[in-house]
Amino acid sequence: GKPAAVFAVNDATASLLARDCARIGIRIPGEVAMLGVDNDSYYVHAGGTPLSSVELDGMRIGELAVEWILGPDRMPRQPTTRLVPPVGVVARASTDTLHADDPRLARALLAIRERLATGTTLCEIAVRAGLSLRTFHRLMEKHLGLGPAEFQARLRIEMATRLLCQTGLPLEQIAERCGFENPVRLWRTFKRLTGRTPGSFRKA
Repeated sequence: GKPAAVFAVNDATASLLARDCARIGIRIPGEVAMLGVDNDSYYVHAGGTPLSSVELDGMRIGELAVEWILGPDRMPRQPTTRLVPPVGVVARASTDTLHADDPRLARALLAIRERLATGTTLCEIAVRAGLSLRTFHRLMEKHLGLGPAEFQARLRIEMATRLLCQTGLPLEQIAERCGFENPVRLWRTFKRLTGRTPGSFRKA
């Protein structure tokens, strides 16, 4: 039944499934959300809808492989299993539950997500999507119940929470990566939306 979600073994498989869905008229992510693995830059952008993907920690996997191959005794070793946590999920349109059927709004939502740190204004995003700023606000309120600025702020805080959990980056760099003008703006927005400061969140 639909709606449904597919977790593919890798991005190549997810890309093939997404192509088949498009061929038979199944909308992604409106009817089926799609998530792949590897964050392969070719496959995640091979189709019409950019694919979300689990990014593996290739560096750590390589380090463990070298440690196993070049053990202290340099002797043949028995196969073993080691679990390496992924870096995280790189979210794109294929799992965007806020995806809209209106193609103009869909383009605008995708642009907000993909340009969080570029300094692109909401007015520029609206124009590129074929919307006036007023219509952009109206469609956002109608379909999502919040305005473009609030939607953008929530996405930035989602990114900030991932960086706080997964990296040791200072607040200044996190603010820059998430598109905030300065760390103070990040701090205030984080506190407003989560009820906690970035520092207390990271320590928890």
